[in-house]
Amino acid sequence: MGQFYAIGIDMDYPYNVYGGTQDFGSWKGPSTKKGRFPIRFEDWEHVNGGDGFYNLVDPDDSRWLYSSSQFGHITRIDQKTGSRKTIVDDRNDDFRFNWNTPLLISPHNSKTLYVGAQLVLRSVNQGESWENISPDLAGFNIDKKGFGPFIYGTLTTLDESPIEKGVIWTGSDNGNVHITRDGGKIWTKLNSNIVGNPGYWVSRITASNHRPGTAYVTYSGLRRDDFRPFIFKTENFGKTWVSLASNLPNESINVIKEDYKNPNLLFLGTDKAVYTSLNNGNSWIKLKNNMPTIPIHDLVIHPRENDLIVGTHGRSIYIADISPLQELTDEILKKDVHLFNIEPKIQWRMVSQPAVSAQNFVGENEPAGITINYYLKEEVITSKIKLTIYEGEELIDELLGTNNIGINSIQWGMIKRKHRTSEEKIEWEKEQKLIKEEPEFFDYYDAVEIFPLPNEEVDKYGRSLRTRVHPLPGNTDQNYKYYKVPPGDYKVVLTIDEISQSKNISILKDQWYNK
Repeated sequence: MGQFYAIGIDMDYPYNVYGGTQDFGSWKGPSTKKGRFPIRFEDWEHVNGGDGFYNLVDPDDSRWLYSSSQFGHITRIDQKTGSRKTIVDDRNDDFRFNWNTPLLISPHNSKTLYVGAQLVLRSVNQGESWENISPDLAGFNIDKKGFGPFIYGTLTTLDESPIEKGVIWTGSDNGNVHITRDGGKIWTKLNSNIVGNPGYWVSRITASNHRPGTAYVTYSGLRRDDFRPFIFKTENFGKTWVSLASNLPNESINVIKEDYKNPNLLFLGTDKAVYTSLNNGNSWIKLKNNMPTIPIHDLVIHPRENDLIVGTHGRSIYIADISPLQELTDEILKKDVHLFNIEPKIQWRMVSQPAVSAQNFVGENEPAGITINYYLKEEVITSKIKLTIYEGEELIDELLGTNNIGINSIQWGMIKRKHRTSEEKIEWEKEQKLIKEEPEFFDYYDAVEIFPLPNEEVDKYGRSLRTRVHPLPGNTDQNYKYYKVPPGDYKVVLTIDEISQSKNISILKDQWYNK
């Protein structure tokens, strides 16, 4: 369980996820761990107190973390030395800060920060000093002093175009939307340009990653008992807007994100679900699978790993690999079969396993092997779906695929196979009989994920057989021995009847295991 307001990421290997929680401060945890062990409660670090909100990490140097708590209290944290400094003080009576104060690192200079009060504050020196670059954009004549989170006349969201420096968008709690195209010298109010503008709380404004004049704005009518979806898009710096609500149900919208690679791929977080659009908002599809019905308060796309990180207000954080969606187009959807490009994968080396006091609070690791995704327009009934792995011209492994309509995923454990001899098959049968008869020895708690030697047999998932005192039945194969392949270049071929498609696989060396 976890109630996250906002999500942050860094560029470490593996990358870390940061999150601000309801009345429980801000936290940092690994997106995945090296080895087969799950992400445990002890893997998380508490980085700041209060009600946690935005936690932004310098993308050029993850040493620097900017962490916010309620009403605009922002701390700069040196994650190397542990020193911290308050760079925005919520007790300054000159400013009105929202309960969840918008905070932004400029995509053009990671030393430049933006903070939204009733106006926009900018720092060009990591928060050492600040300047006002806008008038009061909320336009609310209200006493700053309120009760709890009830302070109004504040900015709720801001963003800067990653394409064109100085193009900044803002939204407020009373429905105002503004833009500046010159870094804050001139601001233009856009409310009247948005046909159908409800004048509600602006929950998010997001600048396009591909076009400087394009932005998306969402409103939430939750506080007015109006649960209709309000989402608009402009392509001309706010002069005209179109609604993208199309087939969305009546659910308040909290956040929208545009993909870094595919300009037509959008993601939306509502008070009930995550939605995606493959056609730039003309229609929406609910992303289901194992995602519960829960308020989605934030979405972040990791630009290197192509992961969608989802912050929920009740069920903590989920991560999904969106690389096949980034590649999915109308042309591919018309094809009978399509094998997607395969993301490079680091072959992690686990060197230690810290002890823990309990194992009941655990999250999931990302799959340890290579993920192979392919699309089927129709269910395949007449033949098998084969995926063959090659090292150069040598066939080293073969997998059977699933035949679900839509996107299918299968894991290759970075292994190659070799036929067992007749004698080895007999020994394997004896070993499996003993394993099934013996009581399982509990060693999951403190075993280290041993990195196998080059000619050492591993299980079907590429894991050393020396990791467990009592190997589990079914993790090896009677007909084949398996060996871990080293980092390098490989190829997969997908074969269905007369259809054959291939993609390259790149396994990368872990260069960070000794850091």
